Amino acid sequence: MRIKVDKKELGYAAKFALLVIVILSAGKFIAAILPQILAPDSEISVVELSGEGRFYLELPDEKPIFLTAKEILKKRDALSWEGKDFLYADLETKTLTQYEKGAVRKTYAILTLPKKDSLFDIPAGFYKIQSKSENHFSRIENVRFPYSIFLFGNYLIHGWPLNRNGAQVSDAFTGGGIRLNREEAKDLYSAAKEKNPVLIYSTSSLTPSKFTYFRKTNLPHDVPEARAAAVLAADLETGEILFEKNKNDRYPTASVTKLMTALVAREELDPEKILTVTPEALATYGDSAALAGGEGFKIKDLYYGLILPSSNDIAKMFELEIPDLIQKMNQKAKLLGMDRTFYKDSSGLDKENITSAADIFKLLQYIQQNDPEILEIAKKNQYIATSEFKKHRHVWTNINWPTGDQRFLGGKAGWTD
Repeated sequence: MRIKVDKKELGYAAKFALLVIVILSAGKFIAAILPQILAPDSEISVVELSGEGRFYLELPDEKPIFLTAKEILKKRDALSWEGKDFLYADLETKTLTQYEKGAVRKTYAILTLPKKDSLFDIPAGFYKIQSKSENHFSRIENVRFPYSIFLFGNYLIHGWPLNRNGAQVSDAFTGGGIRLNREEAKDLYSAAKEKNPVLIYSTSSLTPSKFTYFRKTNLPHDVPEARAAAVLAADLETGEILFEKNKNDRYPTASVTKLMTALVAREELDPEKILTVTPEALATYGDSAALAGGEGFKIKDLYYGLILPSSNDIAKMFELEIPDLIQKMNQKAKLLGMDRTFYKDSSGLDKENITSAADIFKLLQYIQQNDPEILEIAKKNQYIATSEFKKHRHVWTNINWPTGDQRFLGGKAGWTD
């Protein structure tokens, strides 16, 4: 008996069988791993910051207060005197003490501390217990932290970590926060209550951290002396005010006006369009950009001349090009809640241009979030532009801040009598 085999169809069958095996294997793997990935071990969710390659736990409302070593000791004594329940972790002696009604209940040995500058490295300061998890699974380290006590973000106190199979990780594993013996972690977990204060003591308590959510809380500081009539120092991202003095008082805006001029112009004009320097623009007071009549510049280049040398001529060029520019500047100010700001011209020469420190802050916040390139322009030491028609070379130098200062993120200086 002869059996005729179609080799082509046999090949198709073999490929199909291989595909089925791959699908079944993948399904088995997903079925095994998915419950662990989605396991509700912690009520605190995880967020990945794009481009950073780091994971952050969503931050609670109660943020830590960073303190000096001396202030932490004072706080410990005060809590004890007041008869409070709290935890005191001494990172120098590697001990963690639980206080109950102001008296020492028990002291635990800290087995390991977080690796310096790691995601779990806990700065010294005053915290509160945010939540607890008996068997927290960390998607960062891919291990379980038994009897976890959450302080803030990724900062936690926990027992010796376990891998996915339930086995204790080796001594070489350096991840996690403050690590205790498993049995002692269980005892502390039972005794500690949510919202209990936690003091983290270290003699290097004011070492700056690399992680952004550390920067949002004030370090201890003295109130500065300010000779200026009005001052506002604040965090652009959070809006947290660090120091203020007469922040709502109104003063002449001067050339700080040009920040709004640039913002509105960038919303209204084609950056590739060429503007010609007119006699009317040249008649404006000042010659900081050294323009000549008849020269032409692409609008995208003119922003550098407007901001770096603070050219009044260029401000006037924008005012001539954009219908109702001043009205649009005032409308934008109103939209941003700058209710103590008024513009009469585009350069700041007019004494009726007025604003407040608080309003300037609102403007800077908006620029940072919606058109940060304006601040990038303001950071440059200088910019070289060549006019389109007469081919004159212009070097526009930054007059807003001392050149070379890497702390300067952008902004504008102004001066008026």
